[in-house]
Amino acid sequence: QSKMFENVYEERVPTGPRPHVAGRMKDNWFLTVSGGGTLLWETGSDLGAAGVTPALDLTFGKWVTPWTAIRIGYQGYNMKTRSYDHRAALSPSIKTNKHGKSYYINSLNYGYVHADFLWDALNTFSYDRYRVWSLIPYTHMGVMRAFLQSGASYNREYVLGAGIINSFQVGPRASLFVDLRTTFIHNDLIRRKAPGSAISANA
Repeated sequence: QSKMFENVYEERVPTGPRPHVAGRMKDNWFLTVSGGGTLLWETGSDLGAAGVTPALDLTFGKWVTPWTAIRIGYQGYNMKTRSYDHRAALSPSIKTNKHGKSYYINSLNYGYVHADFLWDALNTFSYDRYRVWSLIPYTHMGVMRAFLQSGASYNREYVLGAGIINSFQVGPRASLFVDLRTTFIHNDLIRRKAPGSAISANA
């Protein structure tokens, strides 16, 4: 988090080869914008994942210390499942496999409002304000809502998960990152009368 922790207080805390300076309330806020893909895997599915769909994510947060941060965010766009059972389909389209058997692609839009707790693993053990690469595992939880293709709201679930961020500092106030996330949800969010759970993987 680079020079954001410099020259705020005179008191320095000896936590590594380059001591950090405690920040004020207005310091160390950040905004992230990212795009990627979603792969949804259902434990009760008879066909497995239906493929990667696009996803967008916007977050806003604060580094409370050089090794811990909190943020809130919104993730969403589209996700798909597939099944031989037409009773579980919500917004289905019919496909045929290589053996000539028909199955149903279930396509839903979704929105996920989440709160995250981030931990900078490298800075915890050896703080360096000039560090280029950071490894940041985190946990997240929030509310996910699914929408039919018509735009009508279908269902809402409380969900949680975990992720890890590989962040590369490219300037005093800019970073590039790769964010890998898993989310655990109940099948009722995405399929009608479908017991079990699902895992959403995002990159």
